[in-house]
Amino acid sequence: MSEHNGTAFCRIMPLGGKPKPEKQAPKPVESTKELEINSTIDPHDLGIKLKKAEKFLQKGIRVQFTLTFRAGGKNNMELYESITQELQDLGTPVPGLQKGRKLSFAIKPKSKK
Repeated sequence: MSEHNGTAFCRIMPLGGKPKPEKQAPKPVESTKELEINSTIDPHDLGIKLKKAEKFLQKGIRVQFTLTFRAGGKNNMELYESITQELQDLGTPVPGLQKGRKLSFAIKPKSKK
């Protein structure tokens, strides 16, 4: 307490003695969903995975695909092309990288305007 012009007053301050700065709005986080697909996948199962990817892209969520290739399965480029052709109207493919028998690539949703 201190005296000011003959009257006593008290200042309430937060702990630490300094006023708190205003909080900044959190930055939006771009979420990503990952789908793993094997080269020996059944066409029906592939259709189900693509429908899930469509739902994610419609919500504005980026989809990361990981393709694993095995002997006797589809050619890696055939599977890649079929996925990108199926989802080209909802998103744009982002080139990925291939390590051994795995190919990773992403499809990011098209901007809504």
